[in-house]
Amino acid sequence: MMTSMPDVLGKASGNPGNQLPELLQNEHSGLSKSDITIRTSDGMDLAATVYRGAHIRRRGVIILASGVGLLQERYADYACFLATKGWTALTFDYRGIGRTINRTEVPSDSCLRDWGRYDLAACIDWADDHEDNPRIVVVAHSVGGQIFAFAPNHDKVEAMIAICAQKGYWKFWSGRRRLGLLSLWYLLPVLVHLFGYLPLRLFGRGANIPAGIASEWGRWGRFKDFVDQEGQSLNHEFSRVKSRILAVSFSDDQFYAPRRAVEALNALYVNSEHSYWHLTPDDLGCTTVGHSGYFSNDKYLRPLWNRVDSWLEHERAVMDHETTLQASSE
Repeated sequence: MMTSMPDVLGKASGNPGNQLPELLQNEHSGLSKSDITIRTSDGMDLAATVYRGAHIRRRGVIILASGVGLLQERYADYACFLATKGWTALTFDYRGIGRTINRTEVPSDSCLRDWGRYDLAACIDWADDHEDNPRIVVVAHSVGGQIFAFAPNHDKVEAMIAICAQKGYWKFWSGRRRLGLLSLWYLLPVLVHLFGYLPLRLFGRGANIPAGIASEWGRWGRFKDFVDQEGQSLNHEFSRVKSRILAVSFSDDQFYAPRRAVEALNALYVNSEHSYWHLTPDDLGCTTVGHSGYFSNDKYLRPLWNRVDSWLEHERAVMDHETTLQASSE
């Protein structure tokens, strides 16, 4: 029997204080959840949450880099699952979003790249400094798979799991969706000018986005290349990444991350070892997954969560084998 799973874009699941997600409270005893603050290199204070299981030996840290407008609470169920598997899971809100919004004022010249080069980078440094196990993995949802390339310390990251991560260029869409996305990217500057920010909450699509960050997001959707304010291509940043990548997308995610757009982003990571799984809801025994359904605590997702975890262990074994061969040849 197949069932639907929620695909809530940008809405927090409601998880105040240090309470674990309700669906996992009774299932997993020994989980701990603590709120912390992470300082970025440019002086911003990020609201973050650490999830740990009752494991003596931890496997490493998995950082969850969210999509545009999505709050870290959306990823709490998945973070708890990772903790039960021996990982330390770290969720956080980017500058100008969620619980970070009241910590430090976002500079007027901020751009979307800052979410990668400062915010995600600070989380990577935190993982490197605060955990004994040096393994660091980033689970990047949607735009998280784009900004990863701009973190200057991505060389510390063993692997990136890119969930529905895409290149937002409108021509990678087709039919009415292409027209809809084109309209969005050209309407976006008008909305930012009128409101002083991108009012996603007004349209029921998540947290509002600061002006400069939203403006760059729209620019990346209007141009085939990732470009800066002067129109200069930033695509070379992706070629510097050498972390192993597993990209996962879903056939019913046609509006936010169609396969062509996902493959376009994958192609930019030219120096990374790639695996790509494009799945249908039928593959999972459900009727819909959509753009953010992967992170829902649903019994039909658990086999996929375990499969991704197994991929990480397989890739680690391959890396260890390659290291051994290299050492023996020297």
